[in-house]
Amino acid sequence: MKTAAVICEYNPFHNGHKYQLDMARSITGCNGIVALMSGNYVQRGDFSVYPKLFRARAALSGGADLILENPAVFTLRSAEGYAYSAVYTLNALGCIDYLVFGAESDDIPTLKNIAALLVEETHSYRSALKDELSQGVSYAAARCKAIGKVLGTNAETIIKQPNNLLAVEYLKALIRLSSGIEPILIRRRGAGHHSEEANGETASASFIRSQLVSGTGISEYVPNSASDIYSSLHPFNQKNADSAILSSLCLCSAKDLSDVPDISEGLENKIKSELLNCTSLDELILAVKSKRYAYSRIRRSLLCAFLRISSADSTTLPTYIKILDFNNNGRQILNNVKKTSLLPLAKNASAILRNNTAMELWKRELAFDRVYEILY
Repeated sequence: MKTAAVICEYNPFHNGHKYQLDMARSITGCNGIVALMSGNYVQRGDFSVYPKLFRARAALSGGADLILENPAVFTLRSAEGYAYSAVYTLNALGCIDYLVFGAESDDIPTLKNIAALLVEETHSYRSALKDELSQGVSYAAARCKAIGKVLGTNAETIIKQPNNLLAVEYLKALIRLSSGIEPILIRRRGAGHHSEEANGETASASFIRSQLVSGTGISEYVPNSASDIYSSLHPFNQKNADSAILSSLCLCSAKDLSDVPDISEGLENKIKSELLNCTSLDELILAVKSKRYAYSRIRRSLLCAFLRISSADSTTLPTYIKILDFNNNGRQILNNVKKTSLLPLAKNASAILRNNTAMELWKRELAFDRVYEILY
């Protein structure tokens, strides 16, 4: 049985996602598709627009067969950490033949060259990176420039696009894990990653979320089956969480904040200072951001602070794989996975009761989900 996998958030599942799943089947000829999906929190540092179980149901209706959860501790990481822990999980399943992902570019040789360079970290690359960082720019910007110096301007242009960046991180993870999973790239079509306009029946997830918040219909941008699921729900209003997060941050000391992923170099003191004057989370992020600390990085760090996710958590690896939902074909995949997986599969806690490390993470994730439910 040939099995493909996607790493996703489906926030929410839309026509572009269905296109990717359809193409995955067409290109690979696979018998089933596994989706490793973020739970109630997403990588950019937000609460998901709809609860995870409904997003999983929409994904099954759109072509996926088995939905596994990527826990918040692994989702709320930089692109590199997010990609590595996700690929680690899929590799541990022991039965994934293909990893399918989208990108703005279909130049797979250049993407692989970038990934290899970042894994090897050659002397010329390290030197170029050091020079760029000395100019006070963010790490991400410095890395782009350094890649351009070593591999040329085409590589630098490619790595600046968000889906290309994730594609490179997936390729890096496959290299580091010496994985036999074959990467399959599907070029993104239609609206861009953060496009504020639709392109026919295709729109970015961020555009669709903005439509939901404003009360505008989204039915033309999502499959009918997903639209039926969403119709009974109201979207999560991010502003509802502002008061809770700001209040929690007020009770954190600067020392507490310094132990949060990606908060360093005195940023914790800046956050505490600006908290005195800010009335919204967005206002706080804008007051704190700089060339070195991008908006998305700060937003993710503040959500980590709210959820008590520490820097130590950012170095951990998955200890179990949570099953969210599946169809009949997904049940067959699960039967195969039970024979090959290096990590325990868990629909409920009974599967990991004797694994103390796994149970600790399981209980934390339950607490994170309860926070989401309260604010939703």
